[in-house]
Amino acid sequence: MIITGNSPEVAVLKQVWNSAEGRDEDLMEDLRRRLMLQVLVPAMEGFSGHLILKYHEFLTRVSNGNHSFARGSEMETKTVYWVSVGRLSGCDIEEVPEVVHRVQGENKFVTPKKVRLPVHWETFLMPQYQSGEYQAYFVLGEPNDMEENKFDISLLGYHLFSLMKPRFDWATKIEIAVGNESVGTWLTERKSAQTFNMLMRR
Repeated sequence: MIITGNSPEVAVLKQVWNSAEGRDEDLMEDLRRRLMLQVLVPAMEGFSGHLILKYHEFLTRVSNGNHSFARGSEMETKTVYWVSVGRLSGCDIEEVPEVVHRVQGENKFVTPKKVRLPVHWETFLMPQYQSGEYQAYFVLGEPNDMEENKFDISLLGYHLFSLMKPRFDWATKIEIAVGNESVGTWLTERKSAQTFNMLMRR
């Protein structure tokens, strides 16, 4: 199963959010929880031992290295890809509450709530480009040294149901592929079948 913002089960929740007259934190938290209970939990059932993939594509502004005294550093947009893959060791979804960290008086930073799954291992995939191609394919990158062997899938809910939208929100894509077949399909469509074969041997 491949879960995106356009999946039918997710689209129902997006409609509730988009049609709400007063979007507030209570509605936001309710929809994130419904996403977990009505979409993510059922999607994970029966896939222990299978691969799971999380894909995050977004635009950001970076310096292109040029500088002028009139305009300062020149900026350009860049597409960023974050892809991680793990092998599920169970299907029990765990909610980790938000944590507020106090730093010197009134200053604070917040570790957001997480939705995590147990995995045997997690690794990151790196984008690569073939000559003349604009779409990235993905190769094995560095393994993630996880302390608790947990795979966080909360990003989808934070993207879909948020009171503050970043500037390039329209360009953001988040997808979760669950199960060997779905991960294989996702990677094959991006010319990364060899990477899928390597992941299956792990």
